[in-house]
Amino acid sequence: MTLRWLLLASLALLLVPVPAKACTCTNPRPWAALEAAALVAEVTLVEVREDEQQLRYRVERVFSSRAPIREGQEVWVRHQTCNSLPPSADAVGARSIVFFDGYLGQLVEDYCSLRLSAWSRIPGSLLAARRRWLAERR
Repeated sequence: MTLRWLLLASLALLLVPVPAKACTCTNPRPWAALEAAALVAEVTLVEVREDEQQLRYRVERVFSSRAPIREGQEVWVRHQTCNSLPPSADAVGARSIVFFDGYLGQLVEDYCSLRLSAWSRIPGSLLAARRRWLAERR
């Protein structure tokens, strides 16, 4: 009898739904996100491949990069997230400053990637990073 109750209790525990865990993130300050990012650049969205979660951006202005990126270069970025979709094709031409992550040699943009308007005031930490990036190229 006790074994039967233990089995029923175990089965009941297995049937209890586990609460869903949503992705959570906090948008850090630009200076903090700058240190963690593989690439921080002002970019224009050129192409969206929704089925592959791939985005092609043209790099307009680099603020910081760990990879050999040139301004004017087009790069493929993986849109990786658990709770949002990549931009639609209607977003092609949109311009913004994005803090990209790197994973296995590929640039990644996700729900938690910091994104700033390309048309708003640029934080001083980004301008200082750009000066350093330009100085390294001389």
